[in-house]
Amino acid sequence: MLNGAMFLFDYTRISKTEYGKYVFQIMVKELKQSTGACMFHSGDISRLNAKEIALQFRERRGCLAQSSGTKDPTPLVNIDTEFSGGIYCVGIWTNTATIIETLHKRFDMPDVEGYIGFMMPPESLLGVEDWKVLMGHQLQCPMNIGLNNGSIVPGTRNPFGL
Repeated sequence: MLNGAMFLFDYTRISKTEYGKYVFQIMVKELKQSTGACMFHSGDISRLNAKEIALQFRERRGCLAQSSGTKDPTPLVNIDTEFSGGIYCVGIWTNTATIIETLHKRFDMPDVEGYIGFMMPPESLLGVEDWKVLMGHQLQCPMNIGLNNGSIVPGTRNPFGL
């Protein structure tokens, strides 16, 4: 079964020049002891695309959660609002649902810069191939590293040199 989620960051609120590398370093470190497999896509997406996906997931009873550190409402909690800044999206699909919760809890800590929140489609809305199309083709977020039981899968794209 697919467990997919999109973690959203405002890259204008991340002090690191290589904000993608910053986010992936946190993820890989957090998942070192995890079990299961996961694959990541990542890239910048438009605020409009992020809002449209939030609306679709909300209408289909998906899960949307805003970071406790985000002061103003975003479409994750109020669809009549707008995202601000620049949106860096990390999409994950995994066979282990707890990985998504683990990452959200870690990203929601005060020491993580720029985290806006996450959105997750309802169960059975998207299969793995649908997820790849959404992330890779529609949002143009290339596939990045894969993890299996906390280790980077050899041969997967690793643009951050982790």
